[in-house]
Amino acid sequence: MMAILQAYDLWETATGNDPEPQPTRDSMGNVTSPADPAVVLGWKHRNADTLCTIVLSVQDSMLTLIQHVLKASDAWELLRNQYETTNPTRILNLENQLQSEKLADGEAVDLFLTRIKGLRDQMAAIGMPLKSEDLARRFLRALPPKFDGFVTALTTAVRPTPLTFEEFSSMAMEEEMRLKVRNSADEAYAANAKGKAKSKDSGESSDKKKKMKCFYCGKKGHMAKECRKKQADAKNGTLKKPESANVAKTTEVELFIAVEESCSMATHDDAWIIDSGASRHMTSHNDWYTSLRPTGEELKV
Repeated sequence: MMAILQAYDLWETATGNDPEPQPTRDSMGNVTSPADPAVVLGWKHRNADTLCTIVLSVQDSMLTLIQHVLKASDAWELLRNQYETTNPTRILNLENQLQSEKLADGEAVDLFLTRIKGLRDQMAAIGMPLKSEDLARRFLRALPPKFDGFVTALTTAVRPTPLTFEEFSSMAMEEEMRLKVRNSADEAYAANAKGKAKSKDSGESSDKKKKMKCFYCGKKGHMAKECRKKQADAKNGTLKKPESANVAKTTEVELFIAVEESCSMATHDDAWIIDSGASRHMTSHNDWYTSLRPTGEELKV
């Protein structure tokens, strides 16, 4: 930041060596002549430019410290006292922060880099600058598992010179972009596969429904609970009762078997033993019936 302020000729204003012009006073403190308005206006412009440069140059976490300050020199003094303190506690806190910083899942790499750079700058401000390659190694240990392949590739690659923090930052952001593109492709493929499966299931369900036969109206394509005729009949009070053929019944039957103790191999084509209480009779002689009517259905004996 010092280089920026010096480049724009604002360093003196920031450090307080360009104070606000004051009116001339006598020994009693009374104003004898006001400050030159042109000089005052020039200083106000320099103060505003300096304060703006400071605010735009610091990290977002530092803004709360100077957000209500009106003089650039006051803002600079607050920042200097906060970040140039070289007591052991301050140094230990910064080192612990660097060690504990981790890139959280879903966090943007550039935001994480901003935090790391802020801590690096604070270490440099108290006279303990970090080597670029040391900072890169710290950053490698701070990446989440989804970057494991990226970390392995970097740590196993043979390089003529150590990897710098700047190089690592650029490569990490490229890897983040690659992962986003791959995840987007995977999500699109999964969504497409899910859509096809849903369409197939819907088609199969539709085919099954077309083959259904309504037990009420006898038409295909729907079930009795969806039958419009049934709903209309129920509304009009003409709802048909279910036919007995559609009602499942269970009947217990006792089997009676007559056994003749002695028999011969002779056949008795002209004999028919009838149980008058039986529900059905069977014979091979149609002419023995007084009346005969086909049932129209096949019976399994």
